[in-house]
Amino acid sequence: MTNPVTIGYGVNKWLLDADTRFISLNRPSNMGGTLSYDLAGVAYQPAAGKKLVILGCCFTGDVIKITYNTVLDVYGTEIWTQGNQSGTAVVVPLWAEIPAANYVNIHTTGTGEQTQGTVWGIETTV
Repeated sequence: MTNPVTIGYGVNKWLLDADTRFISLNRPSNMGGTLSYDLAGVAYQPAAGKKLVILGCCFTGDVIKITYNTVLDVYGTEIWTQGNQSGTAVVVPLWAEIPAANYVNIHTTGTGEQTQGTVWGIETTV
């Protein structure tokens, strides 16, 4: 079987190469504030010479802002925001690039345990 040359999620497409891998990051539930997403329980940063292209997200909670910063769990450059969902899960396709050496953070104004989310995308060369 031959690997496809072009792969994608929805309308987002990119070229498959040996340096491309799928990434799914999780933000566990808490009472609000800024937390970095993690990959299998470890804070995630794209390595030098790489970037993370976020292709979609799903979360519950109040106002959600996806940001990135070189410092763990610190609000940074805002790349996406969504208003109050009243606890309803929201799935959103998007295209947002996170440069190497930056943590992917989510900030929420939520006050309940329902505030949690996941982002997914690809890690690839710059």
